[in-house]
Amino acid sequence: IIAQGGAVNSQTNGFVAFDPGSSGMVTVTGADSRWDVASSLRIGGGAAAAGGVGSLVIDSGGAVDVGQQLTIWNAGTVSLTGGSLAAATIDNDHGGSFAMTGGRLTVDLFQDGSFSQDGGTLAPGDVLAGTTAFTGILGLEAGATLEIDVGGVTAGSQHDLVTTDSLFFTNNAALDVELINGFVPDAADTFTVLTSATNFLGSFG
Repeated sequence: IIAQGGAVNSQTNGFVAFDPGSSGMVTVTGADSRWDVASSLRIGGGAAAAGGVGSLVIDSGGAVDVGQQLTIWNAGTVSLTGGSLAAATIDNDHGGSFAMTGGRLTVDLFQDGSFSQDGGTLAPGDVLAGTTAFTGILGLEAGATLEIDVGGVTAGSQHDLVTTDSLFFTNNAALDVELINGFVPDAADTFTVLTSATNFLGSFG
């Protein structure tokens, strides 16, 4: 457990339950508690294959920052209930579990057959404009928030963009639009902040 302002800095890769038959759990909780992984973090296995039963829990005040890829193997679970999780890529395409009921998620690419955000805030680019791409169905449930930063009219570089190569649906999730970098939009400006390869269902509350 990483708590009470503790910090762990993994200079290369991080692993939870690397070996078959092993088990492990890491909880990051409390103000200023954090785990920084310079390269990749694997939950329930190694770089190329599944291992044991591993879990990562990020709770209120905790922060996990992964420089490259977070991989969740079939017996791996990640629970974002508070705090923040940032990664370049999250690979949950191996039958593992990713649950988001709170906290703040910033990711460039999320690979999953179906992602459901039950709470917390999805923030492409965090405090700057950026793009979050999902492979598979993307669902934002009631209680979830999509935060879109707008600092200009160009998607991905001046304002946030969320894309999915499948269906997008929302069940009265909140849409929070924030102006950044002193930008003042004109009445004629338009902004594409969501794209779906198939269809959109539902509405924001």
